[in-house]
Amino acid sequence: MSSPNDELKLQEIKAKADQIWSGNRYLVVNRIVMDVQAQKQNIITRLESVTDESLIMTVKNLLDYALGKEEEDEMLEQSLQRGIQQSREGKVTPHEEVMSEIRAKYKL
Repeated sequence: MSSPNDELKLQEIKAKADQIWSGNRYLVVNRIVMDVQAQKQNIITRLESVTDESLIMTVKNLLDYALGKEEEDEMLEQSLQRGIQQSREGKVTPHEEVMSEIRAKYKL
């Protein structure tokens, strides 16, 4: 069972940790970026020694997929932003009108 004094110390520790975190947020983010760069370099170095063609093709396919996914995500984001802007400008067609046109076109 904790005493009121223990609770006070715990609150002080948490407050100090929060203060340190906010003061060093840039350093933490910068450290993560540096760690990612180091990991990338490590992967490149290890890949240079690989002679197994199927492993190389697997890594290539994984990168192709991941980079294509990033491009698709970017294109989706741009499309969504265009749609939001068109909506703000009033360049929209009500749902009922669109559905009516589809029913007429496809005889539904």
